[in-house]
Amino acid sequence: MSKISNNQRGHVGFSRSVRAAAADGKLPLTRAAQALAADVGCTLRVARQVLEECGACEWHHTSKCANKGRTLKTIEEALKDEALRRATFEATTKVGDYTIRELREAFEAVQDHRDWKKPVCVWVHHSAAQIVFSAIVYFQADQPTVTGPRPVDGWVLIASRGYQA
Repeated sequence: MSKISNNQRGHVGFSRSVRAAAADGKLPLTRAAQALAADVGCTLRVARQVLEECGACEWHHTSKCANKGRTLKTIEEALKDEALRRATFEATTKVGDYTIRELREAFEAVQDHRDWKKPVCVWVHHSAAQIVFSAIVYFQADQPTVTGPRPVDGWVLIASRGYQA
């Protein structure tokens, strides 16, 4: 390692400082945004916004003038944090009588798993009709029709036109 004029350690390769190279897989914001955009197929601007919302976990010097630059969490850590934040939000945010997580679980049980925007037509027990109805309203922005209950077993038919927004 060589010393440079302001008494800091040298660089590894052509441009990465020794500290940046030792960052244990963490990337500066610009490199993390490029990697995320390539992985998920979004724009650099969107990738950068997502990463900035996830937050920085440490700082390091990025130039001979010792300017500070953020080193973000690895992409895997950032995505886990985002998933945790989303799960917490869904578990604590109510829409009407149900949390978003309860609505998501109900909708995932009745949706077309190849395309959630397609119409729903499903028989459900009358005890689950209200949450399934609310889930379709929330996720598909549609007012489904409810037919029934059948006198023999109490099941109702819930049908939607599909995603309407």
